[in-house]
Formats: sequence, C-alpha cells, structure tokens
Amino acid sequence: MRCPDADQTLGGMTDVAERPEPVARPVSARFPAGAGPGWRSDPSDSAQERYWDGHHWAEEVRLVGSLEPNTRGSTLAAARRARRSRRERRTRPWLHTLGFLTRTGLVLTVIATAVNALWQVHQYNVVSVAVLGTSSQDEIHAALSDVTGTTLRLTVVVAVVHLLSLAFFLAWVVGVYTDPRTSRELLRHGALTAVLAGFIPVLQLWWPMQVVSDAWNATDSKRHHTRPPPAPSVLGWWVLTLLSVAVPVGLTTWAYVAGAENDVLPAAAVGTILSAVLYGMAQVCLVIAIGHISWHLEAHAIRDRAAYVRG
Repeated sequence: MRCPDADQTLGGMTDVAERPEPVARPVSARFPAGAGPGWRSDPSDSAQERYWDGHHWAEEVRLVGSLEPNTRGSTLAAARRARRSRRERRTRPWLHTLGFLTRTGLVLTVIATAVNALWQVHQYNVVSVAVLGTSSQDEIHAALSDVTGTTLRLTVVVAVVHLLSLAFFLAWVVGVYTDPRTSRELLRHGALTAVLAGFIPVLQLWWPMQVVSDAWNATDSKRHHTRPPPAPSVLGWWVLTLLSVAVPVGLTTWAYVAGAENDVLPAAAVGTILSAVLYGMAQVCLVIAIGHISWHLEAHAIRDRAAYVRG
C-alpha cells in the first residue's frame, strides 16, 4: 500500500529531476562590468543591441542581427563627443587673462621707456649747457644733482613696469606651451627649459625668438609637421630688440673712438632716442605676435564649434 504523501514526495522529486537547469547567461550579456567594448544586448530593449565602450553604455543602438548602428544613436554619440572635445580644447580663462596682461604690460613698458628717454635727453642738455657755460666742477655737479633724483625715481618705475611685463610674458609662454591644443611635436623643449634658457647669456641672443616662433608654429593647425621660418612679427621683434641695445652702444663708442669729446653727449642723446624708438617698435611686433598666437588657440575652438554645427 502506497502512502499518498510518499507519492507526492516522489512526484515532487520527479518534477525537480526532470526540470532543466537554468542556463547561466554570461555576466557581460546581462551587465558587462569589466567586459571589453562591443555590442551587447540592450538592457532596456531585447529587440536591439547597445554598444558597451568598456565602462559605460553608449548611445549607439542597432537591431539584433543588424550590422549598421542606429542613425539617431550615432548622431547623439557624435554630439556628445563633440561637446566633450569642445570642453577639453577651449581656451582656458587664465590664459586669456595672461595674454591681455602681457600685451597691456608691453604697451606700458613702451610708454615708460619713451618718457625715460625724453628725460635722459633733457638731462644730457642740462649737462651740456653746464659744461659749455662754465668750467667749474662744482657748478656741473650742482646741475647734475638737480636731475639725478628724478632720474632715479623714473628709472625705478621703468624697471618695475618692465619686470611685471616680463613676468606676465613668461607665464603666458608657459601657458601656451602646456595648452592641450599646442602640438608637442613642434616644441623643441619643455616649458621650463624654454623659460630658463632665456636667461642664459649666450642663448639670450637667439632663444627667446625661437621660443615665440615655436609657440607660433605649434598652435597654428595649418603648419603642423613643418618648421617654416619665423613669422615677420616674431623676427621683427627680435631684430629690433637687438638693435635697440646695439645702436646706443655703437654711437657712444664711436664718439669715444673718434676722439670727439664734445660729441659724446649728443651721441648719447641720439642713441637714447633711437633706442627708445627701436624698443617701442619691437614691443609692438611682440604684441602682434602674441595676438596671432592667441588667435591660433581660439581658432581651434571655432573649428570645433563649426564641426559640431555641421555634424
């Protein structure tokens, strides 16, 4: 005689034995955590597949068995990549500020240099009148003491403006050299080396012009993988800077060598004026070069925005 409970138990055991074991789906199909990139079954719609980039679900979807991604999903993904690219490639605000401060400092340096040059010419005239009008050394020293105090104060002002302008310029160079849109292939050295080399006596005759020229070429997308000659504004800046130092020294040396003692002060006055003019022209060229390099960086963002609108 069979017990009903036993029949139920046996029947239940039979049902369990005959029920097929569930097939474990791969983890990457349910949720591809740690899986490589590829097309996976879309968790939100079993009739389509969604692209897994290795870390996140992408916008691209396609029908199961199809080889072409959904157009709308591809467009959304492209738009997202374009927005991320624009964020990464836009001009950093502090670099804009440094460029503005650098150009402003250069203009103020030109103004201060011009005022200082005019005052030095006035000082030369005072000394010349004192020398020609009397042979007393006391009167000559008295004439010099009248202008010495103002000369010292004006020299300090010019030096402070020049140092601030130089500090802004060097910080701007570092910013351009480290900007992600600058092509590293066209930079001869790193930012720190480029700055320090400008203070080495021998390299000072060449390196600053090369640094600005490299920054020009490395930020211009049309000149990638080439090394064209320096731009006219960069070359003009450095040539005029050298002439602003060589001209007054040459004129004064010529007056001494010629033995014309009475011509030393006039030669120094002319050399001071020419030096100020050449220096001012050099700084104008540098302001133009900085403006062009800043425009090169901004052009990257403009092209990205145009590509985003077209896409």
